[in-house]
Amino acid sequence: MPRPELLKDVVPCVTHQNAERIIRRAFPGFSNISFTLSELSFGMINRVYRLSDVKGELDASCLPSTMILKVDNPHWGHRKSSNEVAIMQFLHQLYDCGILHAPLVPRIYDYDDTGNILSEPPAAYILMQCMPGEPLEPLYASLSSAQKLHALEQLADFYARMKSVYIEPQRYGCFSELNLTEPFRATCTLVPEVDLFIGPCDTLRDWFTSTYAAQIGQAKDLINDV
Repeated sequence: MPRPELLKDVVPCVTHQNAERIIRRAFPGFSNISFTLSELSFGMINRVYRLSDVKGELDASCLPSTMILKVDNPHWGHRKSSNEVAIMQFLHQLYDCGILHAPLVPRIYDYDDTGNILSEPPAAYILMQCMPGEPLEPLYASLSSAQKLHALEQLADFYARMKSVYIEPQRYGCFSELNLTEPFRATCTLVPEVDLFIGPCDTLRDWFTSTYAAQIGQAKDLINDV
């Protein structure tokens, strides 16, 4: 079971006023903004919202009609969301230069980790594109063998294309920055791994050793609390 501080109940709820401030920050210049705010039912750690029927006066063609707002658990500070943003933006660099053939990752419209907008408690958020289609997980069991194979082949190709890019330095942790410098080469800035606050580690063996040590320490803490 996740520790209580990791459950999404400690994540601040987004009000309509908060969401409007986030939209205005991402798309300045619009007036009379209207939208429908609804919290999605899935997600145990973070809160995820759908902003639908978004309208505003200025140039409505520049304002997406549907967006996704993800609010991170304050337990991680800004590191978890900054890692996700760095990876998603990097994958779009791979798409823009032709390494990836399909935009399978949502575009980032805005990201903030200052806690100035969602401040009780301070939490980072990501405002992103709402991708078309249906989630694969609830549909997977009903797919035919051929459909499952086709989906897995697409995922394998996507993963192989990501792995074709050499990232420096070759260490293990979470990304805070990740940029393509030339075809199939990239540089990164690493921070400690967000869940257990370990690393960055020089080798995979060091990462596993640190991970197991941290998990054993957590287990001892839980036993002592009983």
